[in-house]
Amino acid sequence: MSKKLSKTLIKAKQVEEYIKHNPGVRLKEICQKLSLPQATCFRLLATLVYLEEVIVVDHCYYWHSVDQISGQTSWQIAVLANAFVKENNFPIYIGIESDNQIVITQVVPRDNHPEDLNRLTETLPINLSAMGLCWTAFQSPLIQERLLKSASYDGGTNFTLRDQLELKQAIKIIFQQGYALDDEEKELGTRCLAVPILKNGRAVAVLGISAQISFFKRRQIKLLKNQLTKLSGVISHII
Repeated sequence: MSKKLSKTLIKAKQVEEYIKHNPGVRLKEICQKLSLPQATCFRLLATLVYLEEVIVVDHCYYWHSVDQISGQTSWQIAVLANAFVKENNFPIYIGIESDNQIVITQVVPRDNHPEDLNRLTETLPINLSAMGLCWTAFQSPLIQERLLKSASYDGGTNFTLRDQLELKQAIKIIFQQGYALDDEEKELGTRCLAVPILKNGRAVAVLGISAQISFFKRRQIKLLKNQLTKLSGVISHII
């Protein structure tokens, strides 16, 4: 190696690249994989965090994307969400708003269930889906008003909210509790849960899961909500 090169900068770049490809990695693993002394590795990580190239959540390190839900960030989301999918056997859907409806832009499927990917690019009504109501609840009042005025009341079930005042009240509750639940409101026999991915207090995307009520039991809601909320919190830090 040329004496003119900065060994410290090269090591820092190696650390950054390792974190990019291994989101959620801890200090000990970085030291072992890159053969770095712990003190050196810690100083490099502290510097990268200070420069906002890397963020740390619960002693786990993540690359800090400069773009919201960029290609690199989407890959990190998939890696992080895959642990939830494997543990709970639910696919995860990521959606954003477009033309007053939610579009599923990313799917993290279950193993050996390629059909989970069929929902990619699916559109969901704002008022007939947990993901739509969750997105709306974490927007500014002006955007909420626009979304609710554009809501279509075609379809749904007997459990679907069809009154503007009821929808506004539901959105307030969703905001307070931090998640939205669709209990057979869009489709009979189906239960859906959604949490926001927040940036500066506003949703930039939503995470959602759904399944038949025979598989997605009511007693699971609290545990799954807590796990999804923790996941969305990590994602909020890396975008």
